[in-house]
Amino acid sequence: MEHVVDASVNVTKALSCFKANGINTVIRYYNRDMTRKVIRTEEFNAVLASGLSLCIVHQRGGRDPAEYGAKNGTLDAAHCRKYGHDLGQPAGSGIYFAVDFDISSADLTRFVVPYFEAVRAEMANGAALPSYRIGVYGSGLTCRTILDKGLADFTWLSQSRGFRETPQFRASNRWNMLQLMPDTLCGVGVDPDIVNPGMKDFGQFSAAGNAASGGTGHAGLPRFRVIARDGLRLRSGPGVEFPQLRLLALGTLLTEIRRQGDWSFVDTNGDGPLDGAVHNGFLEPA
Repeated sequence: MEHVVDASVNVTKALSCFKANGINTVIRYYNRDMTRKVIRTEEFNAVLASGLSLCIVHQRGGRDPAEYGAKNGTLDAAHCRKYGHDLGQPAGSGIYFAVDFDISSADLTRFVVPYFEAVRAEMANGAALPSYRIGVYGSGLTCRTILDKGLADFTWLSQSRGFRETPQFRASNRWNMLQLMPDTLCGVGVDPDIVNPGMKDFGQFSAAGNAASGGTGHAGLPRFRVIARDGLRLRSGPGVEFPQLRLLALGTLLTEIRRQGDWSFVDTNGDGPLDGAVHNGFLEPA
């Protein structure tokens, strides 16, 4: 069973405590204004290296209809594709776009529907960047409308039960996630979230890839062989500043789960989970 929290602050120091409390997935933020709530590279890598999954939501202000519209939909989606690529978010995982207020039906039609149409078009753009599945966060009215129009793959119902159509959409069981009231866990302010067990996934991803592609399965992932004569250092993260976990002997076979510049996150024994990172200058295709 998935146990999920969303947080608007860096959660790196709480990861061990989260795991001890049964959390499987942390939801964190993107936005093109790059505010303090946005997840950065170190936190992104730390969450995945801890064995937890990540899920992403894009939110700028999220409370003004004029923040939406087709132009901003294109800009927000393009930013998410570029930023997700730079961090290493796998293609095919999800990004939710937040509409965090009780929007009227008229404003939804005028501003938010064109926004999601533009997001969908940008995600389908054949540019050399990953494409992500689209989620919508908001009221029952927002989730139902965007889902019915085929503009979202996932829905995340906000905690505000008095918002338009929220009780009805909750009862419909068409949601992927249901947000609960704010709480504090491990010294971090979080919102717990319920995952609908009837849904295949909700767009989350781990170090091994996105849930829809089979979770920890490695079918189709590249295999490499260590070519460093004196062995290759397996580290806890992508850089020499990360602690060495062990030395991999010449000829060791590895599965590359994800690449970040000169570093590869690898599974050393084929059991699925990420074991660490190695410098890929000392690897050759197996």
